[in-house]
Amino acid sequence: MVPIVRDVRTKDERDMFREQINELEAALFHSDSKIFDDVLTARLPKSMTDKMREIIARPEFKDNTQALRKFFQDFKDTLDMFFLLKINIAFKPSEQMIDRLHDWTQQNLGLGVVLDINYDGSILGGARIIFSGKYKEMTLAQMITDALAKEKITVMGMIK
Repeated sequence: MVPIVRDVRTKDERDMFREQINELEAALFHSDSKIFDDVLTARLPKSMTDKMREIIARPEFKDNTQALRKFFQDFKDTLDMFFLLKINIAFKPSEQMIDRLHDWTQQNLGLGVVLDINYDGSILGGARIIFSGKYKEMTLAQMITDALAKEKITVMGMIK
């Protein structure tokens, strides 16, 4: 399972992957066994399809729909246990930036953390970060507000 969940970078990807697992699970019960392979090929990204094929090819899953069903349920449970690292930034991130953030989270926070990235133009620059009940604001808007509050008398003297 680890090789597959390692590739899940964002909350949206996690949710989409969970839906795809549901579709695979439902395909197990079709009378035509080719439907499972069709769903696997058509619905999952190529990198995850290859990894999923390796797992499904294991002897314990061969012709054992109950074992596969339990595997899929365990997989969905694992996805549901992921922690969210919420990040609000002033721009829409590129795929390259999402990859870099994902790499950073895996190196510093470990597996089981997905990014919940939101766009908020009001912060001007920087980021708001929420993780495990902790909140950190490192935004340009907040820095300006803090500087103005700190230097209120000086600024008011300059304006008058």
